[in-house]
Amino acid sequence: MRLARSDPKAASLLSSNFSGYATLRKFYDLRDQDVNPAGTDARQNLRPLERKREAAKALMAIIESASDCIRGGLFDPEVESAIPADALLILLGETLPLLSTGQRIFSKADMYTLLRIVEDFSTAPARIRERAEDLFQASGSSYRGGGLESLKKSRSDLSGSSYDMLASSYMALSKDKGKPGAQITRGWDWRKGLDGAGGLSVGSKEVLAVLRLALSQEIAKSMSGAY
Repeated sequence: MRLARSDPKAASLLSSNFSGYATLRKFYDLRDQDVNPAGTDARQNLRPLERKREAAKALMAIIESASDCIRGGLFDPEVESAIPADALLILLGETLPLLSTGQRIFSKADMYTLLRIVEDFSTAPARIRERAEDLFQASGSSYRGGGLESLKKSRSDLSGSSYDMLASSYMALSKDKGKPGAQITRGWDWRKGLDGAGGLSVGSKEVLAVLRLALSQEIAKSMSGAY
């Protein structure tokens, strides 16, 4: 309250950033509810399908925030997003385990929004796409055992907020928390499915192609009444 009175702009910016990361944390908690129930609000002890739909809602809010500054593929520096645009490729990757499951997770409106954001990202300035690719590769490296060391090596190429987001995800609680070299257990991990598709050779082009196909199939099922 004191900050809001003395510096309304700073208070608004701080609130926006906190809301973005709080929503991201909610997504991670819902994702890992089965393997880390202690990290989840008791009121969010949901059944699998309901949990995935709630996770999808949180993820959509984050993705839309991250893409606000590249509407139509044009970068608008005046837009202050709660989540940086260079996190967008990873966030789009997070949608993959929630698609093509045989159950409707995202609403039809969400799927059209995702298609629009995929195209916005594809036509965004090269600088935005390159930073997103750097974060994507750092995430893939950490998944394959590079851990925080691989993130630290990449930190110079990433914005502070993007590094913090990825480090927060990497440091999520696990059954073997605190043990050196321990594998972190997650409810699901979008990077797992990409291992068989070429590992580190997989980049934005491949991820966006898979996402376009999955979304097109989901929309077709929805329109045909399959679910």
